[in-house]
Amino acid sequence: MPTVPPVYADQFEQGAMRGDLDLAITKSGVISGVMGVISATTLYAGDRVKIDTANTAPGMVKFVPAADNEAAFGCIKRTVKKASFVEGDQVEVAFMGGPVMYQVAAATVRPGYAVEMAAGFVQEKAAGSQVGLSLDYAAVSTMLRVVTGWVAC
Repeated sequence: MPTVPPVYADQFEQGAMRGDLDLAITKSGVISGVMGVISATTLYAGDRVKIDTANTAPGMVKFVPAADNEAAFGCIKRTVKKASFVEGDQVEVAFMGGPVMYQVAAATVRPGYAVEMAAGFVQEKAAGSQVGLSLDYAAVSTMLRVVTGWVAC
């Protein structure tokens, strides 16, 4: 059974808690991540990408190219340093969605999956109403970021 992580009285030990917003993402509409495995040699600013669902590193988002005929998470943003990207490069991806909120996992949740609430905890969507899209890999009773109101582009 999942449990909510404890709140620490020492403000310096306090991590993200359920209901906190990831303000950097919420304000900018841009998520930083790493370019995952790509079949093409290079991707360019403006190319569509999706979240790599095979990523198991908590707190790190990996992106992979999205085919023209599938829903994408967002588009690669040009940075001041780069407009072309290869596997392993840091990327910024602009997306359509609401605030990014921390939630607690009811079970293992993989990144890039639609999620629903189950007894106050987030799980991969089964039969309930979708509340958002998971950004992170999470195990039971651990924190993950969820994009609420996410819209495919």
